[in-house]
Amino acid sequence: MKKYDFVIYPLLLVFLLTLNSESLLASEHDNTNGYNKFSLGLSGGLVTSFTDIKDQSVLPVADEMSYGGSLFLNYHQSPVLTFRGNFMYGSMKGVDPDRNIKFNADLMQADVTVNLSINGFLAPASRSNNWMNFYGYAGVGVLFHDSRQQNLQTGDVIRYPYAKTEADAPFNAFIVPFGLGVNFKMSERIALGIQSGFVYAFSDELDAYVVPDSRKDMYNYTSVGLTLSLGRKERSKDWAPIQSTVYPGDIHRMDAMAASISEIDEKVEAAEVAHATGMEQIHGEIEGLASKQQELSRTNIELEGTLDDFRQRLVQQEERMEEVIEKARVERYLSVQVLASSEELSVEEAKSQLGIDFDLDVIYVDGWYKFFSGKHQDLEDAKLHMQRIWGQGVRDAFIVVYENGNLTPR
Repeated sequence: MKKYDFVIYPLLLVFLLTLNSESLLASEHDNTNGYNKFSLGLSGGLVTSFTDIKDQSVLPVADEMSYGGSLFLNYHQSPVLTFRGNFMYGSMKGVDPDRNIKFNADLMQADVTVNLSINGFLAPASRSNNWMNFYGYAGVGVLFHDSRQQNLQTGDVIRYPYAKTEADAPFNAFIVPFGLGVNFKMSERIALGIQSGFVYAFSDELDAYVVPDSRKDMYNYTSVGLTLSLGRKERSKDWAPIQSTVYPGDIHRMDAMAASISEIDEKVEAAEVAHATGMEQIHGEIEGLASKQQELSRTNIELEGTLDDFRQRLVQQEERMEEVIEKARVERYLSVQVLASSEELSVEEAKSQLGIDFDLDVIYVDGWYKFFSGKHQDLEDAKLHMQRIWGQGVRDAFIVVYENGNLTPR
């Protein structure tokens, strides 16, 4: 392995993760859910070794603690599930006074983990989810290490990994990182985080010392860092309300709405049938009156008065027909009401107040300005539109039936 591979391989892995995240971010520009899915973080902290060269088996001494720093990119699949690509650079050391040896190692770690919000998963309705995220994580990755076993007194190099006589290249190992962390919401875009976890390496050469039948080497990395939400939205999906997901209670409510709307549809269809029957009767009467008018036109002048009466009746019937036709032309569709205000508001003011970007219409009825969004003939389309509005935080939005300037909740 060449000397520069120690830097090239981890950077290549991070570069590939960055390319993948950029492609996902391009599609994110098209979303309308109002939340950013990506965030970038920087952290630093202590690296503690748990290897064969160690003064104490559990509690470390000062000479066995060193420092590291990490850069990570998060993709928030949901408020509960997050995927993280992480790159850490640091050092590790340990001492064994009984054997008069110590070791030093430079570390470069690249991994991908899955973070699961514990409080969000176990208590989705808790108010603490608005400002705190306690999570567990696990993943896989690769570690590159440049390790040296040295004399404790003189500092002379005794051994490199796998009995090498010189450090011409670092060694790599497959790793499994796991642990716990907690994030605290500082603002809509910034979070403060504390994380502590272990990195288990499938190698016994992190300390350049091999013990037969010994466990593999591992180390602990405890860090404090900041996370910045990326994107044009003001809020991160990491802090989105978990209730924005459709739960069974919401489904029951929508089923009840669907039943009410179906009942209204049946009534409207019955009214349309009645209107159609009335129209046929009116047309029959008009045709009969036209025949009578032709017959009366051939009679003498003495029947003129009777003809005038029929003409008046014809006019009345035509007016009645126009009224019935006009009533049959009912403008009706399904929409989603998002706001009702007793004070006059413009559409832009209403959208700003609600924090949504959907097109709105407004009508003034009985002293109220009612704002609604969407025009749908199909119930499923109206339900889907309502769920999108819920996703932008307007949880009291509901489906209404629009008929000739009136909104009827359903």
